[in-house]
Formats: sequence, C-alpha cells, structure tokens
Amino acid sequence: MMQPKYDVRSFYKESGLARRVADSAVFENATLCVICANAIWMAVDTNHNTKDLLSESEVEFQVVEHAFCIFFTAEWLVRFVAFKSKVQCLREPWFMLDTALVFVTILENWVFLVLFALLPSVQVQVSRNLSVLMVFRLLRLCRIARMARVFRMLPELVILMKGLANGMRSVLLALVLLFMLVYVFAIGFTQALRGTTVGE
Repeated sequence: MMQPKYDVRSFYKESGLARRVADSAVFENATLCVICANAIWMAVDTNHNTKDLLSESEVEFQVVEHAFCIFFTAEWLVRFVAFKSKVQCLREPWFMLDTALVFVTILENWVFLVLFALLPSVQVQVSRNLSVLMVFRLLRLCRIARMARVFRMLPELVILMKGLANGMRSVLLALVLLFMLVYVFAIGFTQALRGTTVGE
C-alpha cells in the first residue's frame, strides 16, 4: 500500500488570502528566484564587503541585506498565516528551517543594528572581540542553508542527488576492485621478480 505523498499544503487553511498566496506558483517561483539571488549576493558580499558587522558595512550592502530580510520575513509570515493550525508549523521541517534562518537574519540585520545604534560602546566592544566577530561570521554563513529549499522546490534535483548517491556505490566498488587487482598483481610480480635485475 502506497503512502500518500507529503505536501505541506495539506496543513494550510482551506481558503483565505494567505493560503492563495502561499499556494501560488508565482509566489513559489519568486521565492526560488530570491533564494538564488541571495546566494549570488552572498558571494558578492563575501568578496567585496570587508566589514564583519552589517552596521559598519557600506550603504549598498546594508540596503540589499535589508531588502532580503524584508522579503524572507514577509514570505515566512505568509506561510505562517496560511497554516490552519499553528502547531503544525512545528511539525514541518522546512518551515522550522525557515524560522531559524529568518530569526538569524532579523537578529543580525535589525536587532543588532538597533542595539549598536542605541549603545555605540557595545559595537566598539564587539568589533574588538575576535570570538564575537567569529559568531557573526558564522551567523552570516548559516544563511546559505536557504539553498536547501531549492531541493524542495525542484524535486528533479533530489532525483539527481539520489542518482549520484546510488552511482557512488558502484563507482566506489569499481575502485575497490581496481585496488584489489593492482594489489594482487603487485604482490605477484614482486614475488616473481625477486632476485632478478628487474626486481631490485
């Protein structure tokens, strides 16, 4: 007996604006495009932004980061409101991943920005403390986890990954077989040629 295919939409409300938006292909495709744009932007940010703290970065970096933060927060809110039972959010792993990522993004982009604006001495202390700066770098790195959502939105990638994983076993076994053949023949030739000019 086949199990029904898992679909997060089964947890959504029957009707309503949030349901229609969260269920629409336009919303899903726009989210996918923004996730890809965010991944590209992270590369640009890594190469050109020399500051560890967003509040110290140049204006263009701040504007783009705030735009991404606004989009991902709005997307999270739409999906949250679309859930029939808010407890179901806790059972949906992709939504929990998004929740963690949105929380980290809001923390970095808005909470710390306000904190540093109100208490400049905190920003100075954070800027001097290397371990705290490392935490900020790790927080920024966590955002790349959004790319995992591409797998959910493009099931073809999952099929490719499964195919690669299945193929890896065959390739690994072929390598083991080649190693065994080389090993056996190496021992055989070493013993056969011992005492000859070739074996020395």
